Amino acid sequence: MVSYKLAEGDWMIGSTLLYRLGWAEGAAAHRATTRIALVSALVASGVGMLISLGGCGSDGTSAVTLGGGTHTEEKMTGVVYAPGGVLASAQSGWSPQFNFGFASAAYALQGVAPVGAGLPVSLVLLDSLDFSDGQIDSPKPLITAALTDDTGRYEIIDPAVEDVNICRKMLSVGGGDALTRALVFSHETQIDATSEALVRVLLEHVASSTAQLCDYNANDLTKLLAKLTDVTLNATGTTVAEINNDAYLRAHNNPVVQQMLVDLAN
Repeated sequence: MVSYKLAEGDWMIGSTLLYRLGWAEGAAAHRATTRIALVSALVASGVGMLISLGGCGSDGTSAVTLGGGTHTEEKMTGVVYAPGGVLASAQSGWSPQFNFGFASAAYALQGVAPVGAGLPVSLVLLDSLDFSDGQIDSPKPLITAALTDDTGRYEIIDPAVEDVNICRKMLSVGGGDALTRALVFSHETQIDATSEALVRVLLEHVASSTAQLCDYNANDLTKLLAKLTDVTLNATGTTVAEINNDAYLRAHNNPVVQQMLVDLAN
């Protein structure tokens, strides 16, 4: 194990290709990085270097400096919300160890709270042909387990999140009837019943029309999500399955949403 003392914390490099950052403001966090392989190779070769890791900026980036040159990596982040902060299903259950409080008044969807720490968030790349039959059967895994922190926030710093306009990446949490997904078209992406409703109505519309997933660009999806945020505001449910289904039905039965799906695909 090779250790470097950094201004922002300790960077531990080992065979597991994981680094550990001990932030001054709080507890240590574990995060995976593909760039660590490069650093390990430099260390193994005995090349002298200066390593510094800047904290994640408000613009959604993180800067890594190797030997004086700086490379800026994009960051994807967001909060996972569920009824009472609990995401569970009959097949697979998860709930926070502590009660971290309900979502603030600024958050639109009612009756939900941020989940706690340790919930794995995955990132996949969708295939438009696979999407076209109304089912997602063979997504390409990109990131398999970015864990939420104690405020329900996940964070991914990886080249896989640099381009949010490529058609189309998707985040997901949970499984079985608690599966909750979010299409990616911004570096700040919340995962909740509204984002799941957007996935469902798009799957439904594409399967029943000539529209394709890639007909909807980031601007189109932003407009749709804004409308669904309004439509699903009062969605209810004591479980993830219940609130996800209620949000979907409100979007499915809303004529404005259905017309937008038609108009934005043209």
